[in-house]
Amino acid sequence: MNGDVDYTLAREEMVREQIERRGLRSPRLLAAFRKVPRHLFV
Repeated sequence: MNGDVDYTLAREEMVREQIERRGLRSPRLLAAFRKVPRHLFV
């Protein structure tokens, strides 16, 4: 195991289930959440 895990699907689900449901509608922010790995946000 090389430690490189693809979280693309998990990130997309997180954006749909947690971010968009809370009312965030900015296309730029949604795109950033979909692209940037979570650990770079926190």
